[in-house]
Amino acid sequence: MMLSSSVLAANVEGAGVVAERMREKVASTPVQWEGNTITLTVSIGVSSTVPKAHDEMNGLIKSADDALYAAKDAGRNRVMLSANQEEGGFDITPV
Repeated sequence: MMLSSSVLAANVEGAGVVAERMREKVASTPVQWEGNTITLTVSIGVSSTVPKAHDEMNGLIKSADDALYAAKDAGRNRVMLSANQEEGGFDITPV
């Protein structure tokens, strides 16, 4: 199936919305442990690409990992998106 860049962008943005909902749910659900209340946070990196024949998943995993570290570097407890650009490379943006 062929996906245009606009469909791909919509898919990564949709995944970003889901990731942001997960992040919000984790942050708003304190955990009780040994009589203490612990507030958790999560940083999430989301990536999307259109694979070519014989592509390995290493590039996709690396771009998601790069987005995760960008989320941590930006202050943690956030979601960052990494989308494959038509001219090559990945663009990392916040949700």
